[in-house]
Amino acid sequence: MKTRQSLRLNHYDYATPGGYFLTICTLHRRCILTEPYEQSFRPNEFGDMIETVWFEQSSFYPGVTPGDFVVMPNHVHGILWLDEKNVLNLGSLVGRYKSVTTRRFKDMARYEPLESGVQKLWQRNYWEHVIRNESDLHRIREYIRDNPRKWNEDRLNPNGLQNRPHID
Repeated sequence: MKTRQSLRLNHYDYATPGGYFLTICTLHRRCILTEPYEQSFRPNEFGDMIETVWFEQSSFYPGVTPGDFVVMPNHVHGILWLDEKNVLNLGSLVGRYKSVTTRRFKDMARYEPLESGVQKLWQRNYWEHVIRNESDLHRIREYIRDNPRKWNEDRLNPNGLQNRPHID
């Protein structure tokens, strides 16, 4: 049986106060969170809901402050800040975020299973990066801000330039 390799840092306490940069992808990287808009895209009703839930986290979890956030067609990027009062670790927070958004996703009026009954919204795991200092934070905020403009080159874009066949 195949075992999954953890993406987390060994021996790191993910309840430690500080900033965390997260990327969470939709199941099978389905592009279901945005709609075309001019030369780019904007969040659709699912993307709007996902963004709303992101910023609601501080209301439900003392010691958690949501930071910069962007909805992409098949993933989200965001910063979460944990302070000393936080009683949950990062994994628990991400799990709860996924659970709430999935429940709301299923309850939305126009929801229909997207493929042969699949009702999950997110991939099983997520990617995180511990924000180490001000220059790291500045670089991450810039990445979040610029990511929609660079969607055509994004490795998570199933139709992006990096996924097209190379022609000589």
